Amino acid sequence: MVGVVERRSFEVDDIHCDGCEQTIQRSLGDIAGLDDVVADHRTNTVTVTGDPSQVSDDRIRQILDDAGFRVTQVLETPNDDHTVDVATTDPEPERGPIGRYGFLVLGVAVLAIAGYAGYELYPRFDLPAA
Repeated sequence: MVGVVERRSFEVDDIHCDGCEQTIQRSLGDIAGLDDVVADHRTNTVTVTGDPSQVSDDRIRQILDDAGFRVTQVLETPNDDHTVDVATTDPEPERGPIGRYGFLVLGVAVLAIAGYAGYELYPRFDLPAA
């Protein structure tokens, strides 16, 4: 993706709790052009990060209004602090299956070996052979 990513903040009425924050994040989360959505009920703000050429402030305002949250004003954010050229950023390295599940596999293997060793060293049953 080549373009400019910009952070924009909106002052919103009636963000009362974590549930309101989740509702806002779900409403804006699947919108093409938005990379990140952060709602904060303590400050009554919604901050979005994304490409302004794909999603306008009016579109965000409409989505929030449809979700039941009225935007009272668009807050000023300095562009020089928050604008990033996406083409020059390094993508986060993707982990393979070993990176994702390596500790889980190692933990299961250690437990299996410990269980087998415990069974061999301290058998609970002395059953006669059939």
